Amino acid sequence: MRNFGLHFYFLIVFFIPWRVFAQSSPVPQIITEDARILNFNKNGAMQVYLDKTGQQSFEQVSKPEFRVNFVPMASVKDLYAPDIQKYWLKMELKNQSSTEKFALNLQMWEYSAIYWQDSSKNWQQFKSGLLTPFAQRPIQHWDRMIYLPLQLAQNQQNTFYIHCYSKDDRIKKSAQTYRFFDKFILYKYNLAEHNSRISAYFFSFYAGIGLIMF
Repeated sequence: MRNFGLHFYFLIVFFIPWRVFAQSSPVPQIITEDARILNFNKNGAMQVYLDKTGQQSFEQVSKPEFRVNFVPMASVKDLYAPDIQKYWLKMELKNQSSTEKFALNLQMWEYSAIYWQDSSKNWQQFKSGLLTPFAQRPIQHWDRMIYLPLQLAQNQQNTFYIHCYSKDDRIKKSAQTYRFFDKFILYKYNLAEHNSRISAYFFSFYAGIGLIMF
């Protein structure tokens, strides 16, 4: 009887916490040399917390005890349900490429932010979105897509939190129609800057033609 009680004690103390940790720990996504990653939500690297009240803050969701509330994004049947106010995403990345600076394409949310801890354990935070004035966006891109900077040293692994939402029903509908969460793309930072310059040139070219014609 004593042995049964001892075994039960070890089950509670060791096995159950391990199970909780295992269920709430995302599979790290490897950043390879091409640094272009699609479908974070399908390969297990992305977890999500669906904030139906819209009241959760980063300080709350980043607490160690809150991680049990994140679930694999691939397991959520309706990511775009109308009662979801805001999204908190959590992804684990491991950098095996030769660069350390990246740009994450988040499609077209009205509000978005990214958080991570640097090597000194200080939280880094960048915000952007369709409602953010163009000059205040950390990465200014002319195709209306929202980009956020992401930094990770070579051969290092880190956890990144992303907050995104839109209040405009038209954008919510677009998110569902075009499956925004299936189209997150990670670029090398210099490639994103190059694409931005090309987009700006085309915009200026067509704007100039429009002025000449009218």
